[in-house]
Amino acid sequence: MTLYKVLGASLLVLIPCLGAAQTPALPTQSLAWDHDFVVAEFVDHFETNFDNAGYVDVGLVPYADNTGPDSWLAPLPALPPGLHSVVVRACNPGGCGPDLGPLEFDIDVGVPSAPVGLRIVDTPQ
Repeated sequence: MTLYKVLGASLLVLIPCLGAAQTPALPTQSLAWDHDFVVAEFVDHFETNFDNAGYVDVGLVPYADNTGPDSWLAPLPALPPGLHSVVVRACNPGGCGPDLGPLEFDIDVGVPSAPVGLRIVDTPQ
């Protein structure tokens, strides 16, 4: 099987959403996906591309989540609140395969709680 056929069939994003318009995400979460042929296809790194800002090498960081033997992880970069998209691809010395995605997600930092202790005080001098 060629790299392109295998990548198209074997990469799976673990953050559920490809059927949904967007997925809520917190800044403390990460992106995960599966790729079962890293050794056989000489994959030496993965690349992510957030919001079409360009591909970034995220290395080969294993993710143990019990969904399969070959799950991989990349942190979400610092992104402002709001809607974002990402694609991921596998690369080897011969080049990079096709993109998986896009995955659309919403960075939601929530609403802060109300302040407490409202009062009038002397102004410090």
